[in-house]
Amino acid sequence: MIASAIRGVVRNGRIEVEEPLDLPDGTPVAISRVEVDDDAPLPPEEIARILAAMKNIEPLELTPELESELTEWEKKLNQHGIASQDKGLEDLFR
Repeated sequence: MIASAIRGVVRNGRIEVEEPLDLPDGTPVAISRVEVDDDAPLPPEEIARILAAMKNIEPLELTPELESELTEWEKKLNQHGIASQDKGLEDLFR
């Protein structure tokens, strides 16, 4: 017996999986109902797996040109936010 978790949801009485399954037609499967609480804390094994994967991520190195472009873009975003922050307040007092 091979066990693996397949995530999905029930719609109109049928189970729709999140990702296509690589199983041949006619493959028997067993379905168990599990309530998923996305706000629950991660188990220690999952935290360890995530931390191990994060160690393999290479740092992002920006060229000076790209860093300059990103700094200019951030300035534009900040200016837009400052310029438009009071627009929503005007409608409150009408």
